[in-house]
Amino acid sequence: MEDVEIRIAVLEHLVMAMLKDSTNNGTFIHQIKDSVRGTLLGSKGPGGPEQKSKACEYLDRLI
Repeated sequence: MEDVEIRIAVLEHLVMAMLKDSTNNGTFIHQIKDSVRGTLLGSKGPGGPEQKSKACEYLDRLI
């Protein structure tokens, strides 16, 4: 999996977490970030362990 695909996966997970949490007015960005990290590291995340690590690093740079 290329870096571009990993970055796209991170953005997809971020958007989905934000949409799910949009009904909760008190959601803080760190809660969203934790949610995104969980989905990235889970079975729906990108590729294998190396890609998941890269995705989490990219998430850290975004937020």
